[in-house]
Amino acid sequence: MLRNVRVYRLEPQGLTDAEGLAAQLASRRFAPCGSQEASRAGWAEVGNEGALVMACGEYLYCKLRTETRKVPGDALRRAVDERAAQLEQTQGFRPGRKQRAELSEMVLMEMLPKAFPKDHDAEVIFDTMGRWLLVGTSSDAVSDTVLENLRHCIPNLPVRSVATVNPLAGVMREWLLGEEASGGFEMGDTLHLKGQGSVRYAGQELPFDEVRKHLEAGMVPVNLEINMGEEVSFRLMAIDDMRALSFLEKTSEEEQQAISGDQVEDFKASLVIRAGVVRRVLDALLEVCGGEVAGSCGDPSPAAELKAA
Repeated sequence: MLRNVRVYRLEPQGLTDAEGLAAQLASRRFAPCGSQEASRAGWAEVGNEGALVMACGEYLYCKLRTETRKVPGDALRRAVDERAAQLEQTQGFRPGRKQRAELSEMVLMEMLPKAFPKDHDAEVIFDTMGRWLLVGTSSDAVSDTVLENLRHCIPNLPVRSVATVNPLAGVMREWLLGEEASGGFEMGDTLHLKGQGSVRYAGQELPFDEVRKHLEAGMVPVNLEINMGEEVSFRLMAIDDMRALSFLEKTSEEEQQAISGDQVEDFKASLVIRAGVVRRVLDALLEVCGGEVAGSCGDPSPAAELKAA
C-alpha cells in the first residue's frame, strides 16, 4: 500500500462520504473484458461486503481495476505472415499495406479470446481532511486512467494539479549546495541530475563537492532520495510524485501496535497511519517550497506536467 504516490489537490466541493462516493462510482463498476476487448477498467470491490468505497477514518479508499488481454507481438506477426502467404497464393500477388493491416486486425480479433487476461489495481485515497487525492502509482498512463474514470463517474471532478510558489527543483538545488535539507527532511544517497547529459548517484554518500560542480554547470536535480525522521523515505521526483516509499521504524511500530487480528480493520488502521505520514510529508514540502499557488489549475495530467518540466 502506498509504495508510489501521485498527488492532486482536492477542492472542498469534492468532499463526500463513503456512501455518496460509492453511489457515484457505481456507474462504472468493474466487469471483466468481453471476448473481443483488449482492455477494460472499472471500480473494484474493497473490503468484505462488496462495497466500492471503504471509509478509514478521515480517508476514503477505493481501487480502479484494469483488465487487459494482450496477444504477444511475435505470435501475432507469425499468424499474420501465415495468413498473408495464404492470401498471396489465392490472389496471385502479395498483400499490400492496407490488406496486411486488415489481416492484422482480423487475426487479432481471432486471437484475443484466447489471450490470458491480466488484472492491475490502482489504489485511490481521498484525504478528506488534508484535501488530497492520492493515486498509488508511478505511471503517467495509470494515473491518467484513474482520473479519466473518476471524471466519468464525477463529471465535475474537483481536482487540480499542485503548484508551489518556489519550484521544487530550485529547493532541492539549494539543499544540495548547502549539503543539508530543511523542513525536517534529510537527504539520502540517491540523486539524478540532468542538463547537458545525465549523472546518477546511488548506494554511497553523496559527493557534495562533485555535485556542486554539476549544479554550477547548469544541471538540475530531477530525482532525490529524502527521508522524514524515522517515518518514511522515498524518491522525490516532483511535488506531486513520490516513488519507492519505504515506511520506517516509527511508522512500522505504530502499525504493529494497531494490529487487532481482524484483516479488514488492520488494513484500515495501516492506511490511516501511512496516509497520515504522506499528508505530513506534503504539508512539509509545501512549506519548504514557499506554499501552494492559490487557485492553481489546469488539467492535472502527470504526462503533461513532466513534459512541460
